[in-house]
Amino acid sequence: MPDQHKINKDNINLLRSVLLKATINNFESLAMSIFRYQYGNNKIYKAWVQSLNKSPDKINNINQIPFLPIRFFKEHAVKSGNWEPEIIFESSGTTGQQRSRHLLDDKRFYQHHSASLFEEHYCPIENMHVLCLLPSYLEREGSSLVAMCEYFVDKSQSEHSGFYLYDHQSLRKKIDLLQQLNDGKQVLLIGVAFGLLDFVADHNIALGQQFIVMETGGMKGRREEIIRPALHEMLCEATGIQEVHSEYGMTELTSQAYALKHGVFESNKFMRVFAREINDPLSEPIFNRTGVLKIIDLGNNIKREENFGKEFIVAKKLSIPWAIDFLPNGDLIFTQ
Repeated sequence: MPDQHKINKDNINLLRSVLLKATINNFESLAMSIFRYQYGNNKIYKAWVQSLNKSPDKINNINQIPFLPIRFFKEHAVKSGNWEPEIIFESSGTTGQQRSRHLLDDKRFYQHHSASLFEEHYCPIENMHVLCLLPSYLEREGSSLVAMCEYFVDKSQSEHSGFYLYDHQSLRKKIDLLQQLNDGKQVLLIGVAFGLLDFVADHNIALGQQFIVMETGGMKGRREEIIRPALHEMLCEATGIQEVHSEYGMTELTSQAYALKHGVFESNKFMRVFAREINDPLSEPIFNRTGVLKIIDLGNNIKREENFGKEFIVAKKLSIPWAIDFLPNGDLIFTQ
């Protein structure tokens, strides 16, 4: 890892190449190096760490690293160094709510990184047809989920891949066509939770084994919030599939996690998940009980953004692999 004081715009590619070699075994050493780098190069993060009376010489392992509260992404431009963003991702929020902003200097890298993580769990995207049902996300600018799915559609190189806003009839016809085609490729139907529920309410349809139904969460005020197992049960009953897959991503992170079975998310070599006591922001990690979730994402650091971000209440014990159930109150973003 390059020395933090020597890292600048000219040799950021060296930092990037080191982080791309992240493994489960070297995660902690990379995270500690990035912590020291960000303390020296990210004014917002440094001020936060100092406000806690912390400094790199007092931090000996990743359990002691201070996590940046989510509100900082709403109030500040969180980045390490001086550079202009190519794209700014924004959280969806609700009317009148201040949105989180994630600054990136390379949209293409974000898309390549997302595809690489997806393919670690599934097959090459070129071997898929990708059907995207993302109402609300397509109706605003700056959605990281839309940016990811746009790349998946392009990378699939399939004439059948594409986006559907509220055109359930066209989506139904495409699904029927792909069922008949049965060309040996998998079909990914990825959608926001309320969009999938609205679709299956209009069209009960028995899907073949080549179909993967993947929900990305989120009722966005369109439907009553329900817990994930109930959502999956409804989708399985309507489509005849055995499992609903889940994607977990967020505006402030670069990496994603996936749940292939039973709603249990599998992390990846770029992410480490912790939980802390609900009423003690500085507590050591806890296990096997409800807490506030904290995530380190090395993927953010590859492009010089802040990596210590999201916290929210989880209603299920933390395990490895980890599982998330959102509490049914709509907005579950909590800050320290």
